[in-house]
Amino acid sequence: MRWEKRIASQVITWLASLFPAAALLVLVAALHVPPAAAEKPAPEGGFSFLPLPVLFYTPETHLGGGAALLVIHRPEDRPEAHRPSQIAVLLVHTEKKQTQIVVKADLFLREDDWRFLAEAQYENYPDLFYGIGRNSRAEEEETYTQRGPTVLFGVRRRLAEGLYAGPRFSFMDVDVRDAEEGGAIAEGAVDGGGGAKTATIGFGFGWDRRNHPFLPDGGFLLQGTADFGDRRTGSDFAYNAFALDGRAFFPGFGGDHSIGAHLLFEASTGSPPFQLLYGLGDESILRGYHGRRYVDRMKAALQAEYRLPLTGRLGAVLYGGAGDVVRDPGDFKRSKFKHGFGFGFRYDVKPEERLRLRLDIAYGADESGVYVNFGEAF
Repeated sequence: MRWEKRIASQVITWLASLFPAAALLVLVAALHVPPAAAEKPAPEGGFSFLPLPVLFYTPETHLGGGAALLVIHRPEDRPEAHRPSQIAVLLVHTEKKQTQIVVKADLFLREDDWRFLAEAQYENYPDLFYGIGRNSRAEEEETYTQRGPTVLFGVRRRLAEGLYAGPRFSFMDVDVRDAEEGGAIAEGAVDGGGGAKTATIGFGFGWDRRNHPFLPDGGFLLQGTADFGDRRTGSDFAYNAFALDGRAFFPGFGGDHSIGAHLLFEASTGSPPFQLLYGLGDESILRGYHGRRYVDRMKAALQAEYRLPLTGRLGAVLYGGAGDVVRDPGDFKRSKFKHGFGFGFRYDVKPEERLRLRLDIAYGADESGVYVNFGEAF
């Protein structure tokens, strides 16, 4: 119990140390919200359906493909005055025989007074485990397969312009199969090695003052979550999880150029299963690192991106970032942060919604990745 209190106290201290940086991002971004460009196509009311084939390559999956459907809805009356509701359905299969079915919903209801967030996923996912911590070694790689569903949903009430808050619930029930013989997972040396059933209740908030939900060039987004799980919530693991995510956007150095900055901190206390430890990289932050190459109970990362048009619907980005994963807040050291950088191209698939298809080529310290997805990384 003393250990729990000490970790919780350090997490609070570390979060408090991040608030000045997040507050500065918010303040500067709030002072640089540019007016909407007159030449941009205006969004239309009603439903928009965007079915697309999916082809991608990432360090975690290698070559993958499938199909996606994105549904966007705006009310018929004054569509530009309402936040777009979105439903996305994704089915993919990869070269590594990984299969994922994902359904996501982000709905604004009753004149945008209520927001409903939901995500359901089923996966049969062969993956790699390298151990826990920033110093895990590539030669310690072991294989395993994770299979089962994950569900998350929340309801938020609008409290002020762009500010929503409310309860949330998550559930995960995954089996672990085909763990490499003699490895830490097969030997039961890590929590969750025999599978993981978790259920949490919690709270989430989001303060969104960006000037566009898909491609902002001004304003800020500040969001956070706190989740709590133990046997009383139906979880086989007792743990708490916290996240703070701040993003700010500014005009760039030319017409339609923009700059984005992103700060992320995640932490857990108690005994989370290894499936819920935080990975250093993914397709959204610190691109270039395998998502499970470095994992631990806490993660801090930041990145910046410069976005510019090229010609017609084609654009480009340059970005760089740094981050680390540790067990204890006191272990964060700037000299230990791992770095990533890269470039990418963008194609406007739906200009009136500023919805873009992205291709990113990213480099980490000792690995690289190619990512294809819808929408910006952040």
